[in-house]
Amino acid sequence: RRYCTRNKISTCFVPKGPKPKNTHSRRHMRSILAKARSSQMEGTFGNEKQHYGLDKILAKTERTEKLWVYMGVWTAAAVKIAKRMAAYKSRALAA
Repeated sequence: RRYCTRNKISTCFVPKGPKPKNTHSRRHMRSILAKARSSQMEGTFGNEKQHYGLDKILAKTERTEKLWVYMGVWTAAAVKIAKRMAAYKSRALAA
């Protein structure tokens, strides 16, 4: 905690000491933020898992499992970059 505070790193630790009076509103805000973050991340990974075949078990060890996931994410990033480049070239040719 001290290291994070000293280096101005934000954390999600449970606060120490006496509880503040607005715990209900703070808890409600934390749950809303957590739901928004998790659904956005799961949506992105869910689409990539379906498009690049990562929804099936293809690995037998932890190392190869990580490799499959990394390759799926990298492939998704490469596809996005290729689409951006194609759109940029088509705009340049049209101008």
